[in-house]
Amino acid sequence: MSEEKKDLFPPDQPQGAPPSYQPTVVYQPGYAPAQPQPGSAPLPPPDYLIHSILAILCCFWPLGVVALIKSVEARTAYAGGRYADAAAASKSSRTFLMLSVIVGVVITVCTLLFVGTIYGVVFGVLAANR
Repeated sequence: MSEEKKDLFPPDQPQGAPPSYQPTVVYQPGYAPAQPQPGSAPLPPPDYLIHSILAILCCFWPLGVVALIKSVEARTAYAGGRYADAAAASKSSRTFLMLSVIVGVVITVCTLLFVGTIYGVVFGVLAANR
């Protein structure tokens, strides 16, 4: 076996086995993960803007509009430096978004059941009259 192949395998590993890989973890003294500096702005709360637009299009649109208004309020409040108001508006936006989805699903299920029942009755009457 050539010298090049012997260097591929550590001394404690059999010659036919593939080399084992150990992850290298490097710790730097005095390094801390990125944290907000005192006096800096906190991370913006989620504004749910895209979700609100989708709720308007696909779910119960009146509650989706309220969620959209609240999401814009959250963005505006954060941009104005009112971080507590931004967090409150974000939470309200999420609440109205969830209500929009829930009401939309309930209305869709009820509509499908109603339409299915009507079709069943109509086709049942038509079949009985033949």
